[in-house]
Amino acid sequence: MSQTNNLLQWNNNQTFILKGGWNLISFYVEVNINYLNFIMTVVNTNIKEIVSQYDKFVPFHQLNTLTSIDYSKGYYIYVDIPLNNELQLNFQGNRIYHIVIPLEPGWNLIGYPSKEITTFSEIDTTDIEIIRTETLSHDQTTTYQIWEKNASSNILEKFEKNKGYWIYSSQTTS
Repeated sequence: MSQTNNLLQWNNNQTFILKGGWNLISFYVEVNINYLNFIMTVVNTNIKEIVSQYDKFVPFHQLNTLTSIDYSKGYYIYVDIPLNNELQLNFQGNRIYHIVIPLEPGWNLIGYPSKEITTFSEIDTTDIEIIRTETLSHDQTTTYQIWEKNASSNILEKFEKNKGYWIYSSQTTS
């Protein structure tokens, strides 16, 4: 999935409305893991865990493997609040404008580091078979939105700000 190769930045705000349970998100402003630790331990202790495709971060845990935020990646954030409640989380930082998102063969958990909506018809999907986003909750209910390359109709048609996506790629691409 290719965008231009340079990384441009400017100051901006990003706001998440998180629900109780797991939230699949991505960042479009610069955020570092130390600031996320501060948010999780001081500002809002209801945020319990951040997980990427292969790594995780839990405050006060000595074996954390998630040590930085990669803007091309998606993240699950676990929020411990009642199901019908929402939590607002605000970040201010340099906005990520263009970034290359590398894809390996198989499933890739990616971020969409942009405030702008991009339809799938605007990107090269030659090597992309499936794009999926999801919402998980305390009660283990999962809601999926899916795009499939050769499907006659797709519910998911665009990348949106703040969301993370699972992409199935047939080969290495970007």
